[in-house]
Amino acid sequence: MRLTSLLFIVLCLSSSPAWAEPISCAVVPPICTGPVTPAEAQAFYDGVVEALAGRRDICQLERANLKVLTDEADLALAMSPSSARSACVSIGQQAAAEEVLSLGISKLNNDYLVSLKRISVANGTTLSVHAGRTRISQTLGHLGTSLAIEAFGPKEAIADAGVDETSELIEISQLRRQCLAVRANELFPSLWERTEKIVENLQRGEDIEPAEYYLTLIHLSARASNPPEGMEFVPGGWVTFPSPAGPRRLWVEPFFIDRCKTSVAEYDRFLAGQPGKAATAKLRPIVMNNPEFWVPDLPVCGITWYAVEVYARSRGRRLPTVLEWLRAAELNSPPAGNLSAGGDGCVTLAPSLACDDDRGASGVLNMGGNVREWTSSWQAKDAYKTGDPHRPAEPVGGTMKYAAGSGWRTRPDQLSAGMLTPHKPGEAFDNVGFRCAMDFLPQRGIDGQSGE
Repeated sequence: MRLTSLLFIVLCLSSSPAWAEPISCAVVPPICTGPVTPAEAQAFYDGVVEALAGRRDICQLERANLKVLTDEADLALAMSPSSARSACVSIGQQAAAEEVLSLGISKLNNDYLVSLKRISVANGTTLSVHAGRTRISQTLGHLGTSLAIEAFGPKEAIADAGVDETSELIEISQLRRQCLAVRANELFPSLWERTEKIVENLQRGEDIEPAEYYLTLIHLSARASNPPEGMEFVPGGWVTFPSPAGPRRLWVEPFFIDRCKTSVAEYDRFLAGQPGKAATAKLRPIVMNNPEFWVPDLPVCGITWYAVEVYARSRGRRLPTVLEWLRAAELNSPPAGNLSAGGDGCVTLAPSLACDDDRGASGVLNMGGNVREWTSSWQAKDAYKTGDPHRPAEPVGGTMKYAAGSGWRTRPDQLSAGMLTPHKPGEAFDNVGFRCAMDFLPQRGIDGQSGE
């Protein structure tokens, strides 16, 4: 399921006895992860607005720019605490606000977890963090009201509003336990370690709010647990790249990758939607007229890198980098599947879904054989040789693209040598196919950092 962000921007102009001059508070969009519907996010948002509107010192409440996005352009801003603060400060400055309320809502294991952060526009610091949990969507509005009351204090009009037995406000100390309950420490080990250090450093007087990071981990876990259709989440981690310059340990950010290799049926539907015979001709696999290969449930092969790029873009996806492919394959560590003389009963290809013995911990199928897979990475003599191993830079050009893995023509004794093979991007082979990938975050790392 794709991320849905609801851009509800509300300017609440208020006058409070706590300030000598009227203050302006901007309520920015609820950030939604997991299977949260727009209606559920709207209910939570409306509950917050209701609490603010009930305050006697509100002199104006204006709603504008109601917009529903179906892309992931603001995911990094939603999930990275420092980026989120920067975005909120920018919004607050444009709205002439003194502080901003940043809202979040996720669903994990049948629980809705909602959050509200008050952020100072003057210096970007987090003034307070509030969180709540419920299993009943009809109580989301009520929980939003309760969080706003907790953040700003009750007023006469809503003084009797509380949290009933179907929902609860969460103490900050509970957020850590919630993270462990949703396996955030396993899904995002680097960020978890960093958050734990932040908690330790609080004793030294550092002005950092660990609740922000625990909330970030929970929202990230919701995103990871609800990947786009047909994809699996691959946690970030280290891989060793076997370059000619020598092996180097490099960090790979978390990402999504197709569970299976792209099938003939999927690619055939793509071809059917292409306009014009000329365009289609450039995208046609070389095996289309071979009945042994052109079977709906087999992985598509005999296709150029250029054609694969067009297909991936048409689906809003991309090819994995060679480092991402190695990371996913490392988590699989399966027995070799469908190789030459592999004894699986297949003369050439096996169906994309018929590889249950070739399934890894991340749920990705069939990385151990069948067809090798195109990656997005150029072959370069000095690839990944220098630079920050936490942020390895992809080669920007070359003449050959890497195909990764083994295929039905690979003999078992060739496995190590055949893991990465460079090919010209205009070439096509009957033992090279592909699968797509997708960014987990549209920026590298969290808070400008990556790696452990």
